[in-house]
Amino acid sequence: MATSLSLFAGFVFFLMPISAISADDSRDEEFIQLLQSISEIVPGILGYSRWPNTSPAALKRICVIGQTDYADLLLSTELTVPGWESNVRRLSAAHRNIVDDCQALYIGSLPDLEKENLFSLISSQPVLSISEQNDPCIVTTLFCLRINESSVGFEINLDSVKRSGIRINPNVLRLGSRSR
Repeated sequence: MATSLSLFAGFVFFLMPISAISADDSRDEEFIQLLQSISEIVPGILGYSRWPNTSPAALKRICVIGQTDYADLLLSTELTVPGWESNVRRLSAAHRNIVDDCQALYIGSLPDLEKENLFSLISSQPVLSISEQNDPCIVTTLFCLRINESSVGFEINLDSVKRSGIRINPNVLRLGSRSR
């Protein structure tokens, strides 16, 4: 219990605005801080989500799809979420077994047709999707990251969450509604 509370506290910490960077610091430091925040938020979301008809011990995988700006740290470090494969995979949106091979998708920029095809595949499936684009969170994506120069937050598409059958911890749902 203490471990889950400290994990949640760490997760909340990374949703707070990143501290102001002095004028002498480079844009590279801001970018690195954004990467670090995202590499904490994504595992936080995964760790507080439960899949239907899946044993908690079943190994799950997150895959990166499309052209991404902030997934480098996710791809280059080991994921440390219990029940998740430690290596994040990059796949094509056209991967034919994407629903079976990936229980979570980190989605970057995709051409409209590829995006439509991907969303038609994962709609109403137990696939947790996180978009790094600042698109309105109204399509099939469950979580939409909100990234700006000084902070990272997220919005939640509750309709998509319900259709997916994935249970999200109520505290995460509250955080998502607060970050709008």
